[in-house]
Amino acid sequence: MNRTMQIWRTNRDGSDLRQLTSDVENSQPSLSPDSKWIVYVKDGEQGPRLWRMSIDGSKPTPLLEHRSYNPRVSPDGKYIAYLESSETSPLHIAIIPFAGGAVQKTLALPERPGPNLASNMTWTPDAKAIIYRDTVLGIWRQRLDQEKPELIRGSEDMRLTQLNWSLKGKDLAYTRCANMQDILLLQNSKYQ
Repeated sequence: MNRTMQIWRTNRDGSDLRQLTSDVENSQPSLSPDSKWIVYVKDGEQGPRLWRMSIDGSKPTPLLEHRSYNPRVSPDGKYIAYLESSETSPLHIAIIPFAGGAVQKTLALPERPGPNLASNMTWTPDAKAIIYRDTVLGIWRQRLDQEKPELIRGSEDMRLTQLNWSLKGKDLAYTRCANMQDILLLQNSKYQ
């Protein structure tokens, strides 16, 4: 049996579970602020591309014709930030209008040791900046009116897995994790 990732919808209480997609691989959903649309990644023969569909799964529409990942709808519903790269351009953040169309802005990721995949990208509540987790360490803020991102001080040594704003948009919540390593001694085991 060939299983792929798909996008599902349910009510808050877990009732009315419905599968919204069923073809190829569909993932990374981002809900519009009015809860009427879902922007997501459809990974077909041409690679991952951004699509948009109605909250009921109807009207699936391609937004981009090039490789794109990790979409995030702005809090005002006007823009979509996403990650893109090509053979001639390294991975960066791009911003398009919610309806799709030409790229409005591109933002370079900071150069750090190891890859920087801008994990768990999220808009600030005022839609004036994008916050994301570095693949290795730290939280970065990319203001839309500035060329370069800034490392949020105090986050350099933190290993983070999730970022999200509080409901009122005043606090940034995150999940911290720690690396753990164990040494195990296996006694009376036979190597075959």
